[in-house]
Amino acid sequence: MQPVPTENVGFVSFEMAEESLDTMAPVARDLLHRVDLTLTQLGAPPDHPVLSLLRRLRVLPGQALDFALSASPQALVDAAAQLRQIRASYDSEVATPLDRVMAELGWSSAGQAAFTARWRSLMDHLAGQEGGRDSMAGRLLETAAYAESVAGWFSHLRYAICEALIPALSSEEAVVLRGCAALSGSAEEFRTALASGAVSDTGRLARAGAEIGRVVLHAVAEIYEAGTEELLGGSDGTATASWSERLSELTYHGPALPDLNTGETGGTKVRL
Repeated sequence: MQPVPTENVGFVSFEMAEESLDTMAPVARDLLHRVDLTLTQLGAPPDHPVLSLLRRLRVLPGQALDFALSASPQALVDAAAQLRQIRASYDSEVATPLDRVMAELGWSSAGQAAFTARWRSLMDHLAGQEGGRDSMAGRLLETAAYAESVAGWFSHLRYAICEALIPALSSEEAVVLRGCAALSGSAEEFRTALASGAVSDTGRLARAGAEIGRVVLHAVAEIYEAGTEELLGGSDGTATASWSERLSELTYHGPALPDLNTGETGGTKVRL
């Protein structure tokens, strides 16, 4: 697998992988349509590994292919780049200009100290200090990293299906399935052909469909399980990549303000 370098701020559990699934989509869809028909209309040999994969994933090979072709991982990468641009604007367009204004107010008192404490607290909550994660800007970076990980996972799924299909498309089983004209139509048309006796050697067709289905779904299962563990959580419900913690709700906690009711008459000094 050839990872494609991406701008990586923070931890990204899945990097992008090169794949050419879109290129092989027409022939792959035709083959897996035939596989799906054999699995749903003819079944699979008893104890064939494809049966456990179907139960575990609850998806047919053709449906898995359609899902992988339904979107481009690049869209998530582009969204992550936009989030980083927004994060940068928190500093350049909000925190820095307003901080400059604060420094130019030219007044001092107990009220000014309370205002300054509140102001600094809000700025830390908004933009953080030195790129800290516990700020709104930091959460944007974490969300961008998560989007990139999901995009990487999706690209690995597409790559895995590609790798499974390359030998499957030229296999003996593929020749068997393509040799059955009835498998090119709908499920209803295939059932009609079966009832009329137009389809021969259904056992051979079932074995061929089950074997190609096994190859594709095994590849999908490995990537699915890796994504579930890294992006959602392991068996104990805790994401191994700590995404649940890193993307948790950020609560603002204000500062401890000075007591303004000291009984002292004091005053406010203003620099003119």
